[in-house]
Amino acid sequence: MTGLRALWGLKALILAVFICFLMIAQSFAAETRGVRVMAKEAASGEQKELKLYNKSYAVIIGIDQYPNLPFDKQLSYAVRDAKGVEQALKKNFNFDKIIPLYNKDATRDNIMKVLMGDLAKELTEEDSLFIFWAGHGEQEKTREGDLGYLIPYDGSATEIYKDITMTQIKDISLNIPAKHIFYVMDACYSGLLSQTRAIDKQTNRDYAYLQEMTKERVRQVLTAGGKDEQVLDGDPKGHSVFTGRLIEALENAEGFITANELQAKVKEKVFSDARAMGQKQTPDFKPLYGVGDYVFVPSIEQKAEDTQEKVAALQREMEELKATEIAAAKAQDERAKRQVEIEKRSVEARLKAEQLKQQTLEEAKRKREIAEQERKREATELVQKKKADDERLASLKRDVEEKRKGMGGTTLSSLSPDATMMDMQQIESRIFEIREQFRKELATGINQVVDRYNQKFLKLAEAKQDEFESAQEFQSRIAREQSALNREQAGEFTIYQDRLESEYKQQITPLVTNLKKSTTNEFVLLADNLSLELGIYDAVKDLYPITIKSKKPINGITISASSSVPMPREEAREFKQHFQNNMLRPEIKGKFETPEVFMIAEAFVMDDATSKKYDLFSARFVDLGNGTLYDTEIKLIWSKKIGVLRSSWNSAENYIKQLNNKAYLGFRDWRMPTMTEMRTLVSYSKKAGYGNREAMVIDFLNTNGFENAKGTYYWTSQLQGRFAWYINFSNEEKNCPSDQCSMDVFPVRSGR
Repeated sequence: MTGLRALWGLKALILAVFICFLMIAQSFAAETRGVRVMAKEAASGEQKELKLYNKSYAVIIGIDQYPNLPFDKQLSYAVRDAKGVEQALKKNFNFDKIIPLYNKDATRDNIMKVLMGDLAKELTEEDSLFIFWAGHGEQEKTREGDLGYLIPYDGSATEIYKDITMTQIKDISLNIPAKHIFYVMDACYSGLLSQTRAIDKQTNRDYAYLQEMTKERVRQVLTAGGKDEQVLDGDPKGHSVFTGRLIEALENAEGFITANELQAKVKEKVFSDARAMGQKQTPDFKPLYGVGDYVFVPSIEQKAEDTQEKVAALQREMEELKATEIAAAKAQDERAKRQVEIEKRSVEARLKAEQLKQQTLEEAKRKREIAEQERKREATELVQKKKADDERLASLKRDVEEKRKGMGGTTLSSLSPDATMMDMQQIESRIFEIREQFRKELATGINQVVDRYNQKFLKLAEAKQDEFESAQEFQSRIAREQSALNREQAGEFTIYQDRLESEYKQQITPLVTNLKKSTTNEFVLLADNLSLELGIYDAVKDLYPITIKSKKPINGITISASSSVPMPREEAREFKQHFQNNMLRPEIKGKFETPEVFMIAEAFVMDDATSKKYDLFSARFVDLGNGTLYDTEIKLIWSKKIGVLRSSWNSAENYIKQLNNKAYLGFRDWRMPTMTEMRTLVSYSKKAGYGNREAMVIDFLNTNGFENAKGTYYWTSQLQGRFAWYINFSNEEKNCPSDQCSMDVFPVRSGR
């Protein structure tokens, strides 16, 4: 058991009771960092700071090159468009991370890994994500309606399962926990993504509007055109019409800009540009769900630097104009003097505007510094309140150190399988004891915090209305004080939990390190500890069934390997004679994955009379004696027992999850096989002389160690939208809605 798994078990048991408090704790912990803007409060007219997000990420995708598309389908604007958007974001806005994926980096696997894997883990419910796509988009007419999809670098215009459908884009927005996600799609037919009813929203730039939008989750999409429209190239700066106007709007933004504001500016300009070209292109903007509004947060430092550069340039221009004015005066050129005076006044006005802008930015920086100092002061006060908790943690640490000292020299130094397994079991027992201690300490600490704040909440509940405040003002004051108490209590929860978690990891890390060492110790079992058994020779297929296993269990585990080894008939006859005369010497090599699982790496028989080596892993399948078969061709481990479900793909997926939850056969990484992996069973059946008809494949599987091989239809792990792929043992490959159809499943996991 790893430290991380034990820790999550600890959290799940204790924090289920206090889940509402911990949700608040996460919110409070984020108060000391984040992405903020300055906005004017309508009532007072003052500029106030508002925190929008903890982090802001962007993913920029641009694809010109398509290896699977013909020459006339290659693009020339897409990567340039994407890089233009990337530069506009870096120059003008505050992003913690910008992830560019251009051409060969924008494969389907890379894109899905970033969106469905990396960002789903890195982003939280207090973050934002901006996604820009420039590349091919296509649509296909189906009986159920139009099917839109985006084509990645390795995608195809004819094999849609290699592409990314609009439905999958929507699924991505559900999987990523970020509060605000804004898609901008510069692709033909991308309007299919926004086929939802539009919601008219009156955008605003004041503090109250932003504060309200910050509370609400939203997924918004701006597409270059409607669902049946192709998009136009030909912007004067070398961009598409849509992206050119998008970059222009971003670069001209004064301060922050919302998705609603941005789309309004871009839609109007693109529609006018297309009409001037005798074409039609109308960008479409819709929320996929939610009522919030994505906000591009300006980089104050970059804005201040740009403003300083503009001020310096205008001052230089002013000096040049003064010099021209003097020269004109000397030449008594009244017309030139008037022209210089006009230009001088224009420059003076622009200089004044830039100086005012610079003052505003400096004031924003000053207020942000003051707010940061206040947050640091509050954090310091909160730390000071935890001295008692620190003392209790120190005491707990001393207790754990004493238990660890009791481990003595147990560092898995022994090279015998029995001693190693005993060491692993002893370390797991120590880890369990430490986990139980920390779990009890967490419960005690949380109860103490709850008791302390219950008194504060009771006191607040008994508060009386002041005679100089209205009932509404009284209710508002109580609500603010309750909110402050909630944040303060949540902060104590978070700090205490984080410290306890840090101490827990520190205490178990040496134990986990020792436990992991056991998995690198390879053991060799020699003939004295092994028995050798021969089955009935198959004279048709020239295969000799051979089994090697330990003579006695090692702490309850019988180590065994068996397979049908290819062997010519005359050689097999000699092999059996040498077996009967005790001339054969079996050997097994392997290591422990867990205290309950010994994984065999090699199993062979040496014929001492001929010096020949017979490798059990030369066969297609090796029975590992623990309910699994090792597949030497594709390096996977199959469960011998096939899941006879006759159920939907969704049910099959739940079946696999249940196997992992109960550590079926000692493993927690079971999955469904891919189409390619299943296809090898059919092809190898034919190669082995059985054939590729359904009954022949089933006979091949049962003969080679599988159990319950009866059905001919089996699910694979491959999904395409709501359709799942399956294989029929007559070598047919089809798909079916994942909540329909009835198939069986082969559980499989990674091999040696």
